[in-house]
Amino acid sequence: MQLSRNRQRFDSQVLRILIASILISIGAEIAFIFYVDVYGLSNFFGHILKIISFYLIYNALVKTALIRPFDLLYRDLKISENTLRESEKRLQELNATKDRFFSIIAHDLKSPVLNISFMIDHLRKNNDGQTFEKVTESLSQQAVFATNLIDNLLLWGEGQQNQIGYNPGKHNLTDIILANFNLLHEISRRKKIDMTYSHRGDSSAICDHDLLNIVIRNILSNAVKFTAPNGKISVSVEEPLVKDGTISIIISDNGIGISQEKLQKIISGEVINSSEGTYNEKGTGLGLQLCYDLVRINKGSLTIESQEGKGTSFTIRLPSPSGTGTAV
Repeated sequence: MQLSRNRQRFDSQVLRILIASILISIGAEIAFIFYVDVYGLSNFFGHILKIISFYLIYNALVKTALIRPFDLLYRDLKISENTLRESEKRLQELNATKDRFFSIIAHDLKSPVLNISFMIDHLRKNNDGQTFEKVTESLSQQAVFATNLIDNLLLWGEGQQNQIGYNPGKHNLTDIILANFNLLHEISRRKKIDMTYSHRGDSSAICDHDLLNIVIRNILSNAVKFTAPNGKISVSVEEPLVKDGTISIIISDNGIGISQEKLQKIISGEVINSSEGTYNEKGTGLGLQLCYDLVRINKGSLTIESQEGKGTSFTIRLPSPSGTGTAV
């Protein structure tokens, strides 16, 4: 009983040998109970089992103590050392997350706030119609960027601590997509980008509305960012696939594309520096990596196909109300 209670203090091999020796010793005692003759088989097997039991104890304790003494004397120390190393690794990861977080706040979040302040001041001094239109377009762009950045930062921080909530329900994908079309309307109009949407059949999915909304917004924002003026962005929702119970959202553009090297880094979750858009738009490098995590939380999958100079296509697969499957 004591051996079982304190099994975590023993080397696994030593513990197995000790248990085996105890079981064999019990077998020896049972053999001695049934022996009737000193030269009988029962007495003979009893002594053989005793010898085996003692040999196992010798291997478990004496031999191990001589050959690998530190494994016995410092087992608790080794366990504590391994725990400390894991804690140190986790602390380093948290410190890297903190540094990344404050770096983004210091540079990326400060920039749109200062720009908005500057444009409002400029509008006060130059209140003619042409200036008003130009400034309001810029304000819209900066507001979208700041909102997206704050949402990404908050979710990214929650994700580092595994605290992102998941509240699934049946939601209309058309409503989510068109809401983000409206949000990006001024920016896409300024770049003269043609944004189209189409769907066939039911466009409902089982998902967390807020998390999917951020995914769609990030992907569409990236598409607008990396698509040149007069480019095209198309979004379509395919009919639910009965065979696996999923529905797909496909977002494609004819922008500058993503290099295979950077694409692999995004897929592997490696921290990357965001590139400037076709209008010198800024970014944090968090968006697409966050999308992978949020789609996974929504029991779905995200695949990216891209070719430099030709564009990028994103496919999001989510569980549909008509099916019971999980997109993998």
